[in-house]
Amino acid sequence: MEQRFRAVRALDLALALLENADSLLGDATVLLEAGRPPRAIALSLIAAEELGKIYLCLEAISGVGEIPGATSREWRDHRDKLATARALDLAFFDDPTGFDIDAASAEVELQLQMKMSTLYLDHRDGVILRPSEVAGDPGALIARGQTKSVLLHSILDRVTPEVLAAMREHGEAMSQITQALIDENDPAGTARRLRSIRRPQPSTTRMPLRLALANALGSAPTPPAEA
Repeated sequence: MEQRFRAVRALDLALALLENADSLLGDATVLLEAGRPPRAIALSLIAAEELGKIYLCLEAISGVGEIPGATSREWRDHRDKLATARALDLAFFDDPTGFDIDAASAEVELQLQMKMSTLYLDHRDGVILRPSEVAGDPGALIARGQTKSVLLHSILDRVTPEVLAAMREHGEAMSQITQALIDENDPAGTARRLRSIRRPQPSTTRMPLRLALANALGSAPTPPAEA
């Protein structure tokens, strides 16, 4: 019973995070159109952090983990949340060929610094550093956030009570599948496997998800015969 309530709470939290991210991206768009690009950058990066926090809810949704505490490092670490959002881009949208972990880490560090610089005035070596002087591409950040939002809506909006029950029943198997799909030391291979699951399957297939997973894991299954 507790596991079921935990999964429901985790799903509610993930959907609330997604709703807040959408709202932040909408506000960022308004600010950009009003000629306030620095503030648009700040809100789009905060939205990215909210989207990154959704990942922290997934194990609890599947019934094999806990929701991180509100004061935990996982929940509070801005760098980790931006890195998770960046990982979503790599997994589903960016070209993973020639992926450079150092370049990706540097990009996250730049975003972290940019978020603060677009909100707070600072000074260095006698020079005043104004938020209005921060260079960045808010339009691209907003578009990237909206793309991730569409992906996450396509997943979370389909999670019904029946889906939650099935996830609880098969939580151990799902955890094993996730471990087989995701290899932190092989980002290009991970991206290929994850994207192959999302690839449309033939409409005549009776077990599209099973086939998609098998293809992603490289087992080349034979489609089941029609009755």
